[in-house]
Amino acid sequence: MEHPPSPCSCLPKPSGLSDNQVRFLNEQFQTHQDLVHKAPPLQTSLRTHSSLLDSHLQHLKSILSHLTVSWIRRSFSAKTNLHNLDISLQNLSLVTSQGGSGWKKLQKVLGTELPQLAKEVKRIENIRSYLEL
Repeated sequence: MEHPPSPCSCLPKPSGLSDNQVRFLNEQFQTHQDLVHKAPPLQTSLRTHSSLLDSHLQHLKSILSHLTVSWIRRSFSAKTNLHNLDISLQNLSLVTSQGGSGWKKLQKVLGTELPQLAKEVKRIENIRSYLEL
């Protein structure tokens, strides 16, 4: 005839436990009756708590993944923008160099075309103001 397994058979050896774990078990299970009556609800409570912690950990991992992807996206975007700015500055440097043909074009735009554009904008503004009256 087989005997049902003793609740003690599922417990680890005391030498394999930390001081805190031994202290906790000693507080919870002072007699054999405590072990028989308190172990099942305690086991259920610990499993529930462990499941909640696992769920919370998965949620935190998800948040971390989302934030990491967001940071990487912004990082790549910033790197691309800086690279484009660098290229634009290099192009501007080539265009505005004293000996380059771009310098003559820039002088023409700043000296002639820009003032003409400003006059035209002013004329359009005057017409718009007149029509609003």
